[in-house]
This record gives sequence, C-alpha cells and structure tokens, in this order.
Amino acid sequence: MDTYRRPTARDGAILILVAGITGLLTSLAVAFIMRMRMDAEEVTEAMRESQARIMLLAACNYVQEASRLGYDDNPATTTHQEAYGWLDVVDGSIGPKWRDGTGASGLCYSTALVEDSDGNGSADRPAWPAQGSVVRCPMHVLERPPYAISPTTRYNPISTDSTSADFGLPYLRYPDPRPAVDNGWSNWTNLSDAVNVNPTVIPAGSSTTRWEQYSRGDIRPRPSSTNLSWFRIFREEGADNAASFVVTCGAGATQGFRDWNEVVGAGAQARFYSDQTAFEDALSAETRLWYRIEWSAAVMSSDFHLTDHELVWANPVRETNAQWPLNATDAYIKATDNSSRHDMRSTLHAKNLAGTIRWVQRLPGPPTPPSPEVGKW
Repeated sequence: MDTYRRPTARDGAILILVAGITGLLTSLAVAFIMRMRMDAEEVTEAMRESQARIMLLAACNYVQEASRLGYDDNPATTTHQEAYGWLDVVDGSIGPKWRDGTGASGLCYSTALVEDSDGNGSADRPAWPAQGSVVRCPMHVLERPPYAISPTTRYNPISTDSTSADFGLPYLRYPDPRPAVDNGWSNWTNLSDAVNVNPTVIPAGSSTTRWEQYSRGDIRPRPSSTNLSWFRIFREEGADNAASFVVTCGAGATQGFRDWNEVVGAGAQARFYSDQTAFEDALSAETRLWYRIEWSAAVMSSDFHLTDHELVWANPVRETNAQWPLNATDAYIKATDNSSRHDMRSTLHAKNLAGTIRWVQRLPGPPTPPSPEVGKW
C-alpha cells in the first residue's frame, strides 16, 4: 500500500513560521548579549575614570607630605633632617631644603641630569624632587606595610562575666594597638616598651627576627592590586612655578610611564616583557587625566575650633560651646527679640603640618603650547 502523502501549502507555511520565530529569537539573543557587553564596557570605563580621579587625591597628598617629610637619610642619628616646603617657609627660597635644628641646611635634591626621559641614551632630566623632575607612583597594595598594626578593634575587652573578679572593669592589660606581626608584646613589661618608636631599638620581650619583620613589613605587591592605577607628578621649572606641578592620573597597566621611549630610558622593558606592543596595548586601554596644582604653605591653626561671626549683637545670650554644622553657609541664632542674628560655624580640629593645595586646574590633555611644559609631563 502506498503511504506517500503529497506536501501541502500548509506544511510550507509552518516551516516558514518556525524559521521566522527561530531567527527572531536569535536576533533578540544577539542584541541582548551585545547590550550586556556594552554595559560591561561602560562600567569598566566608569570604574577607570573613578580610579583615575581618586589618584588625584593621592597625588595631592603626596605633594603635601613630600614638602616636608622623607628627607632624613639616617633615622638612627639624634639629629633629624626635615624640610620646610616647596617654597621654604623660613627664607622663601626654592625648596625643599633640609634643616636639622643645629643651624645647618641644604637642598634635598640635586639638579644634575641623571635620568633619560626619551630613551636616546643620554641623561636629560634631574631626579625627583628637583624642578623639571618626575616621580611615578604605581598604587598597589603591599602585603604588609612597615610598622603595620593589627586590625583588632578590642585589645582589652571589658569582662561581661558577672562571676569574674574583672567584671565591668576597663583594665589596660595588653598593649593597644599591637603590631600585625606578633613580636612578643603579650603584655606590658614597662611603659617605655609601649611607646618606643626608635626603629634601631628592640623593645624588651620581643625577638630580633619579629621586630625586623614588623619594622620592615612585607613590601611585596598584592597580585590582585597591581596594574590598576597610578599617578605621575612633574615639578614645573622656573622660579615662579617652584610649587606648581603637572599631575597625570591613570587607571591602567602602564605604571605611569609616558611612552615606550621613557620605558627604554628607565631600563624598565622587563616590566612589559620587553614587548613594545604589550605596552602600547596597555596604553590604549587605560584612562589618563591631567591636572595642574599648586602647593601653598598656608595651613589652618590647630586650635581653630569655633568661629563666631558678628560678635556684636543684641541680647548676647548664646552657648559658646555648641557644635554647629561644619562649614555651614547659613547657621545662625536670632536674638530673643528678633532684632538681629548671630552667625556661627564650627570648623574641624585639624592638624596640618604639610601645607595645602591652593588650586587644582583640570587640563583637557597633556600640556600643549604655549605651556613651557610641553612634552615634559
């Protein structure tokens, strides 16, 4: 018996309908995947922009602290060298200049050309912090910074055991804080051990090995934090620009090198597997922002806590110990008869020994003519 059935027009319509639905679902899936990829790229771009902007804050802090700190070449001596600003606050000359308390002073840097900035084999740039010099700061996380303390929040918890003789008593039984490396400070031996900060003296009760581990730290970068962000600072040249800097903030893997020629000049090809293409790929994928900043020696007095404005007013009945909103633009008390008002504002109890940043200027890109810093950032 012949069971063959001749195809009908209805069978073809079903096939076309199924193929159309399949194509539509495929198109929707592709569009969805493309949209997810675009969202991921936008998130990555926003994250890099945020990282680069955070580097501006880090760079400003570095400029502030480098104006005074880090120039004591021998901490073991009793005379410690300390700088007094990019423009020396003592005599107004170009700094930083070290002074050791004995009347001796001198520059904290040399103007000799020792760095090759363009990879041509000849030195054309002085070392940091001279004018015209550059410092690169990759911002990775250390495994354990020097002198790191334990993140423990309660070294001496108050006993909650009502049967204990220590119940409810706030004993300072153990040092607070304590090092991240257990160096034997299980309890007080004498007060000098707790407050001793001289790195050349090992406190009683601690071992030499562990004290070295504590004081030196573990400065290996954490692998998960490398090649993410960096900042680079160029100190401008000229007497009028001694406290001005070009700051480049980056989020990427170039580690703050301007271009491949600078990598060659620094002898740092191994950081990029001696492959210029790898560096160029990292450069094209990262985000860079440029700023100009100026350092100022001006600081707020550390005892400047409560600012009273317009002290002369009717019915002077006020609470001088009140804490008002910080940096408020309009916080005031009215007189009881509404005849006048008294503006009040509280400020932070700030201790700033490293100066402030007078202004920050966002640049659209690397310095361009007529700026004298073209190609030097």
